[in-house]
Amino acid sequence: MEGSAAPHVWQLVFSGILGLTYVLAGYSTMRFTARMTSAILFLGLGALVAHHVQSPLAGAGILAVSAILGFVLGNAFYFVNVAALGAGAGVVLAAVASAALGGRLGWASGIAGGISGAGLAILFERPIGVLGTSIVGAALTLLAVKIPLLMIGEPHSKRLALSALGLFLGLVAIGCAVQGHTTRNLPRRQPEPRPREAL
Repeated sequence: MEGSAAPHVWQLVFSGILGLTYVLAGYSTMRFTARMTSAILFLGLGALVAHHVQSPLAGAGILAVSAILGFVLGNAFYFVNVAALGAGAGVVLAAVASAALGGRLGWASGIAGGISGAGLAILFERPIGVLGTSIVGAALTLLAVKIPLLMIGEPHSKRLALSALGLFLGLVAIGCAVQGHTTRNLPRRQPEPRPREAL
């Protein structure tokens, strides 16, 4: 029994550590995560090309260049994802608004909603990133805490449900406050050099 329960314990510990990391520093790690994801995707594309190369050395070179290129383009990959998510949300909101008005979503409304959503997502990229990572982190942390409580307590306890809701909302608030204080928007532009004073 102990051997079978051990993996579950480690899963809960990992979920808790990952959740707290997201709550306290999720937005700060998003850029690095995007770079790593982009590197993995480019590495996969490079592997498809290297598969048709006879020389092992050339194949290794293709894989290395692909991974490096993907990592370098990771920042652009990040903003493409942000824009895509915003565009999808904009289309959904446009469809909901059209349905509420008794009509259907047309091409013009859908495109306008997508463009508006993408622009707003990029414009408010930091607040959305902070809120999103705080929610994900709170959910993971709550999962790590709630499952053991459900095993030893009442699964349908109202007190447990209210406590879980309070913990979730508290972690989201803490995440937003901490990340809002410790992170910034895009790197500031370098100050323009002052013109030399006339002699």
